Amino acid sequence: MLNFHFKSDLSAIDRETLFGIIFAVVLYTAIMAAICLALYILRAIGIYKMSKTAGVEYPWLSFIPVANSFTLGRLAEKYHKNPIEKPAKYSVILLILHIVEKIIEILFAVFLCIAAVTSVREIMGAALYDEPIKLSAALSFIPLILSSFLLMLSALAFAIVKYIALWRVYASFDDKNAVLFTVLSVLFNFLEPVFLFVIRNNQPNFAPLGIYNPDNYEQ
Repeated sequence: MLNFHFKSDLSAIDRETLFGIIFAVVLYTAIMAAICLALYILRAIGIYKMSKTAGVEYPWLSFIPVANSFTLGRLAEKYHKNPIEKPAKYSVILLILHIVEKIIEILFAVFLCIAAVTSVREIMGAALYDEPIKLSAALSFIPLILSSFLLMLSALAFAIVKYIALWRVYASFDDKNAVLFTVLSVLFNFLEPVFLFVIRNNQPNFAPLGIYNPDNYEQ
């Protein structure tokens, strides 16, 4: 009976270095996850509080992923400088675009896995049996390329509508800083939750749509 013994080439220093790298990666991932969670909660609280102030229905949707786009859109529709203006249906548009984007993200992930598995299988087969790589390996990337293109388009469309809606929300609750907040939110996305949380307790300075009130209507 043959016994095979494998001797590790890793020294104690190499092991410590490896463990240090693994620990650093895990720590970094945990910190980033905590920051993302904190920003998500700040954004949700901000939209929830402003939705309550503005009388938006179902403000609790602010805490639910994807559905919070509907709440942000309803908030953007609620107030504007012109009290007789009928704004676009930001709530419906944002929700649809967000759902479409998430569906394409899932398809992209599926096609990525298929392309990776197909490529590895073909490369391993070619290496083991000294055969040329089949065309199927290249063809598996076609759905991946198409889905990545659609993902970019859907993400761009969603971002454009979202930042327009976001500007309306900023303008409703902090008119003086609306443009600044919007620009900074585009350039530094992590600031969006911070701004929404900061202005959450402000009173809307525009008249509700369809109602003229000299006390809260600006010329």
